Amino acid sequence: SLIPLCEILGEILQAGPDTKGVVSRYEELLGRLGPELWILEHAPLEQIARHGGQLLAEAIRRMRSGQVIRQAGFDGQYGVIRLFTDEELRNHRSDNRLLCQAFPLPEQDSPAQMGTSRVRGNTAHVEPSSSLCPPGDRFATGTAERELGSSERVGAPPLFSVELGGEGRGGSPGQAVPPPSFAAQREGPGDLACGANRPEGTARSASGPSASAKLLFPPSGEWLLAGLDPEQRAAVQCVEGPVLILAGPGTGKTRTLTHRIAYLVAEHGVPPEGCLAITFSRRAAAEMRSRLERLIPAVAERMPVMTFHAFGWQLVREYGQRLSASAGQKSFSSGEEGLSGGQEGFPGGQAAIAVPLSERFGTNWDRFCVASEAQRRELLQRLLNLSAIQADRILKKISLAKRSSEGAPKDSKLQEAFRVYQGEMARRGWLDFDDLVLLPLEILRADSAWQAELQQRFRYLSVDEFQDIDGAQYGLLRTLAPPGGNLCVIGDPDQAIYGFRGADVGFFERFLADYPTARRFVLRRNYRSSRVIVEAAGQMIAPASWTPNRRLEAEPGKIPHVEIHTCPTDRAEAELVVHRIEQLLGGPTFFSLDSRRSEGQQDSGRSFSDIAVLYRTESQAGPLVEALARSGMPFQVCSHRPLVEWPGVQKLLQELSSQTDSAGPLSERVRRLLEAFCPTEYVPAPEQGPDDRPEQT
Repeated sequence: SLIPLCEILGEILQAGPDTKGVVSRYEELLGRLGPELWILEHAPLEQIARHGGQLLAEAIRRMRSGQVIRQAGFDGQYGVIRLFTDEELRNHRSDNRLLCQAFPLPEQDSPAQMGTSRVRGNTAHVEPSSSLCPPGDRFATGTAERELGSSERVGAPPLFSVELGGEGRGGSPGQAVPPPSFAAQREGPGDLACGANRPEGTARSASGPSASAKLLFPPSGEWLLAGLDPEQRAAVQCVEGPVLILAGPGTGKTRTLTHRIAYLVAEHGVPPEGCLAITFSRRAAAEMRSRLERLIPAVAERMPVMTFHAFGWQLVREYGQRLSASAGQKSFSSGEEGLSGGQEGFPGGQAAIAVPLSERFGTNWDRFCVASEAQRRELLQRLLNLSAIQADRILKKISLAKRSSEGAPKDSKLQEAFRVYQGEMARRGWLDFDDLVLLPLEILRADSAWQAELQQRFRYLSVDEFQDIDGAQYGLLRTLAPPGGNLCVIGDPDQAIYGFRGADVGFFERFLADYPTARRFVLRRNYRSSRVIVEAAGQMIAPASWTPNRRLEAEPGKIPHVEIHTCPTDRAEAELVVHRIEQLLGGPTFFSLDSRRSEGQQDSGRSFSDIAVLYRTESQAGPLVEALARSGMPFQVCSHRPLVEWPGVQKLLQELSSQTDSAGPLSERVRRLLEAFCPTEYVPAPEQGPDDRPEQT
């Protein structure tokens, strides 16, 4: 069997088979090699490799020999046939000619200039004769070339720099520079959990990455600006000094930020290790890293892209290594004295928050671990003789106090709990997630030499979702970026929804005050929603908008005007929702047709998966679930509540663990227990206040 060429190209390019880039490559290959069936069945692999790259040739070889990866479908999802694993694609991405063509570079002046090397400073710029070279050949020596016709040569960025003299980070001249340990580490729960094995890190030099170890690109980064709108392009090209980017919903916030980082490396020769990108969730960090891998695949691994907490954990571990390498704790003497007074940005002073550094670290820095919520709750229960609910409430108040810029709780009773909690946590070598920001902040303010070292190492800082920042996080940014530093923050003050956990939209104004030379850019073009949705939402938030006279532009769409209905009861509202869905789908059931709730003439091509029902709180879900179930429509309810918290589930698990195999087949036992313990009607979760909402992960 054959796989369509567009699907093969889509897998290689990590894009849909109908996207512009894939279709362009498809048409180019047909023009060079001939009809699609000929390419798939008969074209010599050497010819395919010459015109399409080794990865495409290997894909077609595997297809012809039946060496495919079959992923079965599930829950209404179609099965997938693949030719490469994700790991294979990552390993080959930097050698793939198609990927380089998808982001074309300026061509050289003449074929004679291709494959030559130019010297700038003390580093050789290797300009390959093609974008497809066997790994290790061209970049191991800086001179080897793949022999191709001059008409087929396409310029591409070199994967590594080649040093002309001196020693790199553990390598000899002419060798590819490996990624640094700091940038290569990936944050994860296993790295922070108490009792987890933590690998030894590598101390960094005070001077940061070697200047001669910069990755070098062709002299133009214009290819990174292609496809950006004028506002995005202006923000990307502003690379010096502090930058504030106000990005409304759907305006390409992450796209702008990642292109700006890639532009710094490709156009201005900034070392990848010097571009620190910080965001607020592991998922957002993974998405940013994935985009950078597509833009500059050769060096994305060398860029530190992580959350605030992961970055703080790295700093704590690195500083502990510095202490272990030094003899004694003399570096603390002057720093601890300076902590007794108020700190800039923290009127209450940080001394109230953190136990003195010498007591926190001692000589056993590696004993630190991040305590789980359950461990901290149990600790507080035992220390203060509290119930689990009381301990949870105090922990949330302590966390809010740490995240704010006040420094410590104001309530006298909470202050005592705070003091006992912090002291016992320090004695055990435990940290909570707020300490991962506060402790590095305290260390940097106490150790000006290390602060200067980090400022030199991370000369370019980029912060995503700036509207979610709290006082401690802003203080950490201030210590890393001086007033004229290269700090770029991007966010939307009108999307600030985490005030209940310490986030403060006022830091947008604070940023402009602390960085008076900051350039300000506004992204106005919405690419996510239709004009009707954008204008309606803009009218609703206009009275409370942080940006006066805010205006978002969107493309015209075919969506009609927003309809507003008022219903007397929640059940009437649920019935209205069901009736509207039936109208949209043209009568999905015989009942809707027989009862004339729908005329059955709607032919919009919509399906159940195209429709979503949104509600503000989970308590409103009951009538909606009941009405949808009665209508016979397939649906699923999304909830933050873990499965084990649903009524009857915990009892079901206990019964299953206590029963033996003699009680009958597992399916029959589960059925009986479900009927006995789990209600069939929807039971909403208890209402949650602001302090009970789930953490952003």
